[in-house]
Amino acid sequence: MKKTIIVTLIVFVISAIMTVCLAVGLGANAFKEVFDNSGSYAEMLDNFEDRFDSIEDGIEDRFDPELENKENIIETLVLDGFEFKKDTVRIGCDAAEILILPSSDEKLSAKTDIYSFKEIQNEFDIHTDYNGFDIYITKIDGAVKSLAKATVYIPSTVKNIVVESDVADIKINNMTFVNIDISVSAGEVEIENTTVDNCNITVNTGEIELDNNFKAEKSLNVEVNTGEISYKLPHSQNAVINYSVDTGSAEAKDGLNGYKAFDSNGNAVTVIERSGKLESESGTENAVIMNFKVNIGEIDFKQIFG
Repeated sequence: MKKTIIVTLIVFVISAIMTVCLAVGLGANAFKEVFDNSGSYAEMLDNFEDRFDSIEDGIEDRFDPELENKENIIETLVLDGFEFKKDTVRIGCDAAEILILPSSDEKLSAKTDIYSFKEIQNEFDIHTDYNGFDIYITKIDGAVKSLAKATVYIPSTVKNIVVESDVADIKINNMTFVNIDISVSAGEVEIENTTVDNCNITVNTGEIELDNNFKAEKSLNVEVNTGEISYKLPHSQNAVINYSVDTGSAEAKDGLNGYKAFDSNGNAVTVIERSGKLESESGTENAVIMNFKVNIGEIDFKQIFG
């Protein structure tokens, strides 16, 4: 993820340099001079990475992971369980971490812990029946001094889930759905120990991780504009996986055991390229059709071990 952001920064800086050079009439010579002074592309990437590390360290100092210790909870918002009669639940937030788990009493409910190092007034609220959402977490405009971490409990009668957010980390665990539809502007989506017929996930900037017993039985469509996709290749079902990365890389560091690889022209390959297709060696009969797309970043296909 870090290297993806670095490359994006480089592209931005190069574009800015070209614009300035053209504006002052220096053209290619000025552009070349910038690179001559900066060294090779690899050195430039290393310089950006060093700068990014310092920025990242500063962010970590400000938003310490210790924030999520229980003693830093300033308030807990509770949405009491109620009977939910619709087969589709819609969940949204302005900015929050949301963990989605099965309900133990067949009611829809939620709990949101608000964390902060400072003694401040709570900056979040939780709503039902809010602008078309069944559960929605709002924050005060400009609120940056606290973190909302919600757990939403879903009854088994719910067959479809829709999650939409501006900024969020979404985690789904131990669930069974017919349809999953998730759209996040910035953040992460992680799904594990979950079975679904059809799954569609879109993240503009961030990461998608489909791991540990996640299974799409009919279709899977995953797209990231800038960031990463990590997916463990299934071996309990036939699959056809179409994938593409415009700028970046696609990798299978654990190998392609159980899969055949093809390039974008349909030619068999032993090492996957930025775009291509994977097919189960067991065949494509009744195969799950999967589509993975990243504009800037990477796709990492993993194997399931153990």
